[in-house]
Amino acid sequence: MCLGLFKVQHIKSNQIILLSCSPYSCFIIFPYFLSSTEMATTTAIILFTLMTLSLIWAWRILNWLWLKPKKLEKLLREQGLKGNSYRLLVGDIKDLLRIRKEARSKPMNLSDDIVPRVYSFVQQSVAKHGMSLFITS
Repeated sequence: MCLGLFKVQHIKSNQIILLSCSPYSCFIIFPYFLSSTEMATTTAIILFTLMTLSLIWAWRILNWLWLKPKKLEKLLREQGLKGNSYRLLVGDIKDLLRIRKEARSKPMNLSDDIVPRVYSFVQQSVAKHGMSLFITS
């Protein structure tokens, strides 16, 4: 039987339950019939384990969504690249869509220069930050 991340296995019919979580390979073993003190201790251990796993998961998400991109931005700026600051999840997408909408709303001239219409965001970013720039997405 599978409950979320835990796989429940019965060992020796009704005496012991084994909970094993697959991503972290942790195992929790406890008997069915426990005294109240043993049950409280077992519950505390299980709660501590779940809280620890939750904190590890939260740290990984924070690292993936905020810390790594900000560190990368800092390293790029140290190398002399310029660009907009990192914004959580959206990056430069909002600006890109806004500038693209503005460019498409204007009529196009019959010249050969289609760069302002097709690559309007890149052209404005180059004008704002110079040729050495980074764009976040």
